[in-house]
Amino acid sequence: MDVEMPVLDGVGATRELHERMPELPVLAISGHDYEERALEIRLAGAADYVRKARLVDELAPVAAALASGQRPRA
Repeated sequence: MDVEMPVLDGVGATRELHERMPELPVLAISGHDYEERALEIRLAGAADYVRKARLVDELAPVAAALASGQRPRA
């Protein structure tokens, strides 16, 4: 889930998804490096948060962990 989107931002979309399907792990992705936004989307129900600058290093292992039902990173 991209954090910054038109019409409905990623925080709102994540909140709606989490309310409808709480078992669905949502992985938030953002080009911004703001801890406040990371916390906000996690509080909305995202299982984890990856910055776009770290996608090459973090996306595959984080997605694999979520797909296998492992807890998100702290």
